[in-house]
Amino acid sequence: MKLEVSKEALFAKVQLVGRVSGKQVTLPVLQGIFLEAREGRVFLRATNLDIGLEGSVAAKIEREGVCVVSASVLSQVLGSMTKGGMISLESVEGSLAVGGVHGVSRLATLDHTEFPSLPQVEGGETVVLQASDLIAGIRSVWFAASQSSIKPELASVYLYEENGSMVCVATDSFRLAEKKVRMKKPAQLLPLLVPNRTVVDLMRTLEVCEGDVTVTFSSNQLSCSFEDVYVTTRLVDGTFPDYRQIIPADRVTTVVFLKQDILQALKKATIFSDRFNQVTFVVEPNKKKITLEARSADIGEMKEVVEGAIEGDDLTISFNQKYVIDAFQSIEADSVSFQFSGPGRPVIIQGVGDDSFLYLVMPMNK
Repeated sequence: MKLEVSKEALFAKVQLVGRVSGKQVTLPVLQGIFLEAREGRVFLRATNLDIGLEGSVAAKIEREGVCVVSASVLSQVLGSMTKGGMISLESVEGSLAVGGVHGVSRLATLDHTEFPSLPQVEGGETVVLQASDLIAGIRSVWFAASQSSIKPELASVYLYEENGSMVCVATDSFRLAEKKVRMKKPAQLLPLLVPNRTVVDLMRTLEVCEGDVTVTFSSNQLSCSFEDVYVTTRLVDGTFPDYRQIIPADRVTTVVFLKQDILQALKKATIFSDRFNQVTFVVEPNKKKITLEARSADIGEMKEVVEGAIEGDDLTISFNQKYVIDAFQSIEADSVSFQFSGPGRPVIIQGVGDDSFLYLVMPMNK
């Protein structure tokens, strides 16, 4: 392999593709980037077997060929070179020579025959989505997915289409997040379970796409392609629980807060909460008063009155304050509503005037 290529264009692709290499892998070759020079371009590929990425850059190719080099080393070498201009790549006797204006670096190569090819989704369905829509949906809910792999369907982001909207859902059985994103281009999106361990890399990859992304999926694989980038991830083979059954239909008490007021009080409660992260809401409509309480035997206790508009019955109920705080990263409205369904039942948190995002937290019995 011998070629000349724009240093900046190659560096950008190495940074994009290299994100998925070297993550909890047992095969040394998976810590590398697979480079292939052909047809006037240099193709870059990386995978950790859960997710794979491929991109390409236009190049002046003198000799076609392939090699694999450490993703982190190649990124560091390119990052240390003078900005702009063209650089040369040449594979010679077990190494890759990276040449610039001020010198040449030689990187040890790995056995390219051991590097796996990226799977192509065959016989699947294809839809075209706005990349920004897909990112917005996943980003709003992925944090609520389970971190345990015991139940793979809960360690996933669930995607499906409903009435022209893409619905994204995640739950760990203690809290649940649902986001509905109105699709600019109607598409029939079959139910998909994207593993949570790959969604961050998927979102980061899609962030460089400013337009449409072609999504192809089968029963066990999903791919997204745009411009000169191709990303593929495994899907979870399972059935997401019928989560709508746990969303209460009735509300006995509703409180509307200014987002910053309740968030500030919750953050203060983190100082005093016990090892269970418990915070208690004491809602007293007759006194027009909402009090947040937290206590720890080692640190002390706090009681903070938070202003809010109240409707309904008196209520004292406790939640994991970290779960409650997580809701605010997906709420853009200035005011938030806490819709309580009574003692021992979950609370629904939503931005006022925005029903596209729903967040449910189960109460603590302790």
